[in-house]
Parts: sequence; structure tokens; C-alpha cells
Amino acid sequence: MIRRTGLIATLMIAALLWAPLVFAAKGDHISDNDFDLWAFNTSPKGIAWDGLYFRVVDASSAERVIAYTHDGTYAGSDNYFYLSSLQGRPRGIAWDGVYFRVPDSQDDKVYSYTHDGTYTRSKDFNLFSENDNPVAIAWDGTYLRVVDASDRKVYSYTSNGIYTASEDFNLDSDHNIPVGIVWDGAYFRVVDSTHGDVKV
Repeated sequence: MIRRTGLIATLMIAALLWAPLVFAAKGDHISDNDFDLWAFNTSPKGIAWDGLYFRVVDASSAERVIAYTHDGTYAGSDNYFYLSSLQGRPRGIAWDGVYFRVPDSQDDKVYSYTHDGTYTRSKDFNLFSENDNPVAIAWDGTYLRVVDASDRKVYSYTSNGIYTASEDFNLDSDHNIPVGIVWDGAYFRVVDSTHGDVKV
């Protein structure tokens, strides 16, 4: 069954398309709340809300996380941060209340950054060996959930990076190219770029 979702998941879809679109909880498009990404945010690969700003990963050669206010205003260079030079292919972002977590599909690892963007290597962790094509991440209050595009599965990790296989789940067979995930307090919503939809 296909359901349209609310603000955060919709922004995750739109981040991939450059121009965030906003939908109400029941899926009604609220065009007055759409916003364009900053002109230099040319390769968006994920979005998170940290309670103050929307944070959009820019996977261009600059490799940074760019901040936008709730109304979509670019928050300026004082509010974005560069990703570690160790990251080769950032894919997605999640805020777990303490750290921004950014998975990387080049070395199959999750990198960690404080709220001010300080890279914190001691909080990084390697992904499970079969989680070798990470494309998105979400925090559900207990686990970090990492979507793998190759086997269309969601892998689960504690905030300390401990892999917890018992919490994993497979995506619906209709998923061909999953590219984003968000937890809304009741359901995981997974974006699929093949059909341009969100599945629960």
C-alpha cells in the first residue's frame, strides 16, 4: 500500500530533486511552504531536522551539511559545516539528539558530528558487512536505521554503533531503488526513486 507522508519524509524526497515540496500529514501539498535549496547545494543526498534547522547533505566536491531555517531560508555559512575529508560518498543524515550521523557508501561506515559540526571520530562505527550499499539513515529514538539499496533491507544499530540483527527488517518487494527513510513516531516511511513514492 502506498501512502504519502508528512513534512520530513517529503523533504527527504525533494532533497533528491533539489526543490523541497511540503505535504501535510494526510498528503495534501502545501506549496506555500516549499523552498528552494541554496544555489551551491548542488548534490543533495539527505535531510534531517535537528529542532532548529533542516540539515541537507551536499555530496558535491564541497561535501558539507547546509542549514535552512524552518521556513526554508538558507541559514548562512556560519551554520553549515564541512564533512570529514575521510568521507568519500556521503548518503543521508540523521540527528539522534547528540550527533549528526552520516553514512558513507564508499567505506560502509557511519561518521559522527556534534551539533556545531565537529567531526567526532570516536563515535564513528563500521556497518555490518552485508550493509555494504547504505543510502539513507534515520533515528527512531532507540536505533539508527540504515537502508541498504543492494539487498533492500533496513539494518539496525544502537547509538554506540552496535549492530542489532533482531531489529532488522526487509523492505517490501515493490522497492526497487530505496533512497530515503524517516521515522514518524508510528511508521518508517521509505522513499523509492523508481516510482517516486513513499511506502510504509
